[in-house]
Amino acid sequence: MPHKNMSNVKGQWSNVNPGFTRIELAVVVGIYILLFVFVVIARQTTRAESRDVQRLSDARQLSSIIENQYIDTPNEMLFGCSSLYALVNTCTGPGKISQLKDLKDPSAGSSNPCKGISSGFASQGVCGYSISNMEGNGSASTDSYQICFFIERGGKIQGFSKGLYRIETGGILKQGCN
Repeated sequence: MPHKNMSNVKGQWSNVNPGFTRIELAVVVGIYILLFVFVVIARQTTRAESRDVQRLSDARQLSSIIENQYIDTPNEMLFGCSSLYALVNTCTGPGKISQLKDLKDPSAGSSNPCKGISSGFASQGVCGYSISNMEGNGSASTDSYQICFFIERGGKIQGFSKGLYRIETGGILKQGCN
């Protein structure tokens, strides 16, 4: 007598249940869902870290532009970005300062400027690069500025964690924003 899960000689199946059981299918689908979730989380983390690296690079480039303009015009007020915590892309002069308009925070919709403690409410999330004087109480000049930006994750950037940072006159990076 043939085993009940095997075919008989005539090619007919006896008591064979072809395919997968519902439990087996549920386990496989569950594993795929878990893998998908892990991939999505890893991708979001990588994107945030990439934006943070871009922010740090942009802050250094913004500072470099202002420092180079200082050589040509020391102690010159910046034009176009005269309000406290103005977005850097509103600066129009003097000279090389117009290049600031090309650098914006890599996050979509970051048109709200980063604000420091002098505003009474320091930014707690992603914000557009802002500029003011080093004390955070007036317009920036080529010899007194701070550029504020927000690091959303930190992670792989040595010495940085989530939070508000500034680069100030002389290219000095510091946590917080005045």
